[in-house]
Amino acid sequence: MNTEPALMSLTSVAQAIAAKRLSSREATQSCLDRTAQWQPRLNAFMAIEAEAALAAADAADAALAKGNSRGALQFGQHLAPGRVAIGAVAVGPGLTEDAGPPGAGMTVLRIEGDGLKFAASSLAPRAQPARRIIPGALIRLARAGKDSWTIAQIPQVESAFVACDARDGAVRAFVGGFDFNLNKFDHVTQAWRQPGSSIKPFIYAAALEKGLMTSTLVNDSPLMLDPDQTGGQVWDPKNFEGTYEGPMRLRQGLAKSKNMVSIRVLQQIGPPYAQQFLGRFGFDPERHPAYLTMALGAGAVTPWQELSAYTVFANGGFGTTPYLIARVADASGKVLMEAGPRIAGDSAPRVLDAGTAFIMDSMLRDVARYGTGARASSLGRSDVAGKTGTTNDSHDAWFSGYGGGIVGVAWIGFDQPRPLGERETGGGLALPIWLDYMGSVLKGVPTVDREPPSNVVTVDGEYYLEQFQPGQGIASLGLDEALTPEQARRNENVF
Repeated sequence: MNTEPALMSLTSVAQAIAAKRLSSREATQSCLDRTAQWQPRLNAFMAIEAEAALAAADAADAALAKGNSRGALQFGQHLAPGRVAIGAVAVGPGLTEDAGPPGAGMTVLRIEGDGLKFAASSLAPRAQPARRIIPGALIRLARAGKDSWTIAQIPQVESAFVACDARDGAVRAFVGGFDFNLNKFDHVTQAWRQPGSSIKPFIYAAALEKGLMTSTLVNDSPLMLDPDQTGGQVWDPKNFEGTYEGPMRLRQGLAKSKNMVSIRVLQQIGPPYAQQFLGRFGFDPERHPAYLTMALGAGAVTPWQELSAYTVFANGGFGTTPYLIARVADASGKVLMEAGPRIAGDSAPRVLDAGTAFIMDSMLRDVARYGTGARASSLGRSDVAGKTGTTNDSHDAWFSGYGGGIVGVAWIGFDQPRPLGERETGGGLALPIWLDYMGSVLKGVPTVDREPPSNVVTVDGEYYLEQFQPGQGIASLGLDEALTPEQARRNENVF
């Protein structure tokens, strides 16, 4: 990986962003190409790494393409200025764009094999007239390789991805959306969206400092909540999968993202306390009303905020500020501005107790090992950690996590919130973006191993804050009835 910051002129960046393009990767590559050609009067040395930026763009485009091909997401059929649109003059196993009449100056492209998969249903004789590809139809192409093309479509759904160095917040990759020509809205810094279950780790961190333990038994059973607890109306929350497992340890409650467990945890520590606790991580407390609905991510965050917040777990409890521009210099090389980032373990302030940060890291690693983010284990690394997030009716899909000293946040959703598809989740839609990126940038990067800080003790293989060990911490929540023998046996076998 190239560790030198990319040198970009502020002017050339703006020109590149405004350029016509086919994908997030082409936008990024255009920016890098223009950087090499432009003779600027003002140089901005970006924290973004060229290879990492391209990897992020590829990951975002790949996720949208996969959703496109499987029909899980909803996509539009319109074309925009700057898109490759051609007239199909031959339709069949080898779809060809003909050169047209002599002297027309048109390029001949042949699309076959995998390039036809996405449009296979539209090539069938019985396809609906409005969707059928026939001679004269206007289609969009995307480059699938050096010498190959595929039929593609412009998605209505948007995505965002941003990554940074956990130690100082230097942004390594930034994808604000699919196409600046179609939508100039930056989904990384401007999109206020419900975080869903990606907010739960911060509620759990607050709970650890209020006496809950990773072994605390919390009842995963249905609840009916009064309007004064929800800020509006009677609330009958449910687990995503619609099933309940009874008492389980706090650690498993987070790994499995059990809504009933999170609500009972928030009931115990109090919504006002949790609301203010979120401010430690850079969230806006006023955007998270102090009601029990906060436990399921009913507030509002941006991917930029989530990046900063998860960095705290990744670096052991220090507050760093993500930044894009490392320094700015004039044509003579005189430095006009330098970022001066705060470094975790040095100049950055501690915003979370070291022991709490360590235990939360161990819990988030379990999410990525056997929980809702288990697909992250495909990276084959022991330091991968994170949390999925899915909002009501699957309006938003998140995965926020870290590994190898890099933090990344992926999001997918519509600009005007609506369902992404039946039973779609953060683990199914956003996690693949994160995985594609991390799989590229973490090659050859050593794993980050942690030692328990002095205020963490180990009892029977489990981590505890020294002041809240078994016998001192809260043993259970919501266990109003005696455990059945079957539940007792299951709890004894949960580690």
